[in-house]
Amino acid sequence: MKITVIGASQGIGLELLNIALEANNEVTALVRNPDKLKITNSKLNIVEGNILDMESVNAVTAGQDAICVCIGIPPTRKPLNLFSQGTANVIAAMGQQQNQKLIAVTGIGAGDSKGHGGSYMAKCLILSFSELVMTKRIAKKPSSRQAMWIG
Repeated sequence: MKITVIGASQGIGLELLNIALEANNEVTALVRNPDKLKITNSKLNIVEGNILDMESVNAVTAGQDAICVCIGIPPTRKPLNLFSQGTANVIAAMGQQQNQKLIAVTGIGAGDSKGHGGSYMAKCLILSFSELVMTKRIAKKPSSRQAMWIG
């Protein structure tokens, strides 16, 4: 299997990268800083780039069976678009391919991620989730012809 891991230099992405290589998969890793990734393997292709750069995303999604988005950032209170725009870029790039699978992983809400948004974010998430469950609505489903929404 050909797998792209975006955000493969640490955390969940690094673990996924190791597991995929151990299972003898061909892995492409999109990382901002290739020097952080200290793994050498004949089945590993390390690509320097950024999920916010469409050219980088197109380069690492072409010809892949699965795209795994494992991006993360340190706790911040600044507005950011890394997750939303980055995932939108991946979905747009996947729209040019056939039969690809998208796996998006986040650690927000687990372990030491307490600083990601604080209690205000937690309340917003709880209210949003409650509304979703009560009304059985999803505000924005993927429109890509092959996207399967699980929620």
